[in-house]
Amino acid sequence: MPPLLLALIGVFVLVHAMVLYGPQNFGTTLFLNLAFFPARLLASDVVVSQFFAGPSWLSYGTLATYGLLHGDWMHLAVNALWLVTFGAPVVRRLGTNRFLVLLIAGTIAGAATHLLVFWGSAAPLVGASAGISAIMGGAARFVFDPRDQGMFHAVRHPELVRARPIQPLRDVWSNPTVLMFCGMLLVSNLLFGAVSIPGVDEGSSVAWQAHIGGFALGFFGFPLIDRARPIRSV
Repeated sequence: MPPLLLALIGVFVLVHAMVLYGPQNFGTTLFLNLAFFPARLLASDVVVSQFFAGPSWLSYGTLATYGLLHGDWMHLAVNALWLVTFGAPVVRRLGTNRFLVLLIAGTIAGAATHLLVFWGSAAPLVGASAGISAIMGGAARFVFDPRDQGMFHAVRHPELVRARPIQPLRDVWSNPTVLMFCGMLLVSNLLFGAVSIPGVDEGSSVAWQAHIGGFALGFFGFPLIDRARPIRSV
């Protein structure tokens, strides 16, 4: 496993532990100032100063910082699983800096999508799922090569992920594995958003809109950040 992924999971665990078990009021303050509240961007400076620390312009930073928070340990564990599964081939291909750019950009895209749907909402958005969805979208552009033997062939053979070309969109639309993968993600997000999930606090829901926003950015934007040169067949 790439050390970067272990470090990211360690940060998620540390932040979640500080929110839950930190000194009195520290966890609440940390949560309020890292979570993304759509209403916070629209509130006046006076209102923001009553509930949040620091100047009002820090509200825009929460478009990314909410990805450090998680609703509970199960939420964190599921995100860690997806990060390890799809993050490994992507970080081996992009390297640390480009991987983090994709992760953060996907997180911001997820918050922006959430903002458009829930304009002015006072409910917080938390979780690294949108950023990880961007990683999954990027992975879908090169790990599901039709010549592979098995769906996760590239995951088991890291040397393949550095040199193989990105599949052009015209090839992606004719690749049944990619279509099945994208379809399963879309359907599962819609289902999780429509039904209540055991163990999730009442009033909470899966922010599937943010997931789709992050995935779309990773899927369509991955060629812009990819550093591998296309391989021409002769």
